[in-house]
Amino acid sequence: DVQGKKLNAAIEGASLVFKSRYLIAIAGIVGFYEITSEVLDYQFTAMTERFVPKEKIGSHFGTVYAIGNIGALVIQLGFSIFAANFPKYRIHWILLALPLSIALSSLFFILAPILIAGSLLKISDSTFAYSVNQTGRETLYNPLSRQEKYVARAFVEVFVQRTGKVAALFIALLVPIFLSTRNEAGQLETSLLGLQLLGGFTCIIIALWFYCVRIVGRKFESLEREQKSQAEPDNAQLGQTEEQPSPGTT
Repeated sequence: DVQGKKLNAAIEGASLVFKSRYLIAIAGIVGFYEITSEVLDYQFTAMTERFVPKEKIGSHFGTVYAIGNIGALVIQLGFSIFAANFPKYRIHWILLALPLSIALSSLFFILAPILIAGSLLKISDSTFAYSVNQTGRETLYNPLSRQEKYVARAFVEVFVQRTGKVAALFIALLVPIFLSTRNEAGQLETSLLGLQLLGGFTCIIIALWFYCVRIVGRKFESLEREQKSQAEPDNAQLGQTEEQPSPGTT
């Protein structure tokens, strides 16, 4: 039964995740990003619809997405050069880039709810999410066991990711209900105050995100040290085996 196998895999993945503080923190990073990303997209869309004429909305979307994609390419290339020259960099430096950029752009938006600030929300997400942040998240699974890499990771990347998106959509639906105003055409739209409050909510989520990054950063380094300490005796034993003369040699 396919559904039964999927359910068993989900239960096994959840069991592995909730037994490990490290995996819970990874799940937190994934979930908090999905919530934040959906909220940022909602704010960006609402600001575009409010300040950009209808005939220019498509052009504005295209410009913002293009800037984000170019920024992601530049950041990824820069990170590749950095990683090649400094291979012992600390993983939490990379994982902090995205939440830090979102926090700064959200604070700017709260202080100045204008179109440029709304566009920066989307650009900060696009620039770092699919470049260094994606690389950093994938690196976190390297020191784990084979079962944790595949079973727990599948649970995090599927169930937690989708749960985060649903939670964000639910929040975005509640905001217009309580914080809507009518524009000049008589249509309901989310008030600027509502969008600013969403920015404050984003900052709270990012504070939790920072905490998860702190946890995984310390644990990742600990796991890597354990792997190295276990590998050194094996390498020494292998070297001794190679040095031993074969039977019959003098």
